[in-house]
Amino acid sequence: MGLSKTEWQALTPEKQAELRAEQHRIHAAERARREELAQQRAAAAAAAEREKEARLAELRANARYRDIVVITLQGGAFEWNNRRFPLQPQAFELIRGERRRIDLLGFDNVQNPPQSYRETWWASFSEDGHTVSLSDGRIGPALQVVNSGGWENGSTTALLSMGRTHINRLSLAGMVATIRYKPLPGMPGRLILEQR
Repeated sequence: MGLSKTEWQALTPEKQAELRAEQHRIHAAERARREELAQQRAAAAAAAEREKEARLAELRANARYRDIVVITLQGGAFEWNNRRFPLQPQAFELIRGERRRIDLLGFDNVQNPPQSYRETWWASFSEDGHTVSLSDGRIGPALQVVNSGGWENGSTTALLSMGRTHINRLSLAGMVATIRYKPLPGMPGRLILEQR
């Protein structure tokens, strides 16, 4: 209330009770305002997420060739607590502009019983359709694969060749990403020349 201890003690008990009630009303109003702002932010975030999902659903429904990539991850392992958890192969699709969560799962079959290790990563496909990024969600994209013209038939990139051997607990040794465009309308036709 902005009063010193001496000023507070000089007030009558009735005045102290009145000031306490006023302070309580002020705190309640501030709390209500904070809760309202939090609800507005949550509603705005939910609306933005619905809008994004609707946009991606529209893009997926009207996708043309080169709008969707199919990504297959193989090899690599999590190294944790002096143990190795080889990654299970995983395939997923991304549409231009999409960022989605992927769960990478590794199994240690040497232990009895077998044990697993899981990490959540993020995968995204750029709006321009030229870059796929993988990230552990900590700081920016950890790995980026740029289309050098090979995604038409499927291009395999050794992730270890990207200048890093580990990303936190993930060992990139032997890990490859195969990326290809999903066959869709607008796909270039194939011409077979045959000599008779």
